[in-house]
Amino acid sequence: MIDSKFRKLRTIVRSKSKEVIDHIALNHVHRGESKRNDAEICIFCYNKVDVTKEHVLPTWAFANNLQRYFDTDINGIKQFYIKAVIPACSNCNNNLLGSIEKYIYNLFKNTNFKDSYFSNEEKQNIIRWLELIEYKFQILEVRKNFWHQKSMDILNTSQIYQFRF
Repeated sequence: MIDSKFRKLRTIVRSKSKEVIDHIALNHVHRGESKRNDAEICIFCYNKVDVTKEHVLPTWAFANNLQRYFDTDINGIKQFYIKAVIPACSNCNNNLLGSIEKYIYNLFKNTNFKDSYFSNEEKQNIIRWLELIEYKFQILEVRKNFWHQKSMDILNTSQIYQFRF
């Protein structure tokens, strides 16, 4: 079940990566162009309808952190976990990502580390989930970096999509 969710998400992202990269470059890099399209898109499937906010880190991952923020090298500011969001359509956010995060949450919650360990399949899924988080952080960084800079000549956007989840 979870493998099919990862597979579906990976397929969607790979099929729409050019459109997503072009949109990010147009709206966050090439500021002066008249073709700019400020409409939010899902950074996974390029859907422009019913776009929601996807937390880069799920709220359960930082719920016990009293500081509620992490340091980032984006302009040397502190980023609050709850505000670290990227656009994702309702289907990607709730159906695909929600299922994956629920699976990972239950995996950590239900494993007694004194008596057992993760299986190889579970380890693979944790790694896929961490790669997904890395991808979301890359999107967050690119978007925030160019919101706060006045100009940028070239962005190597091909580096954004170097993931395997």
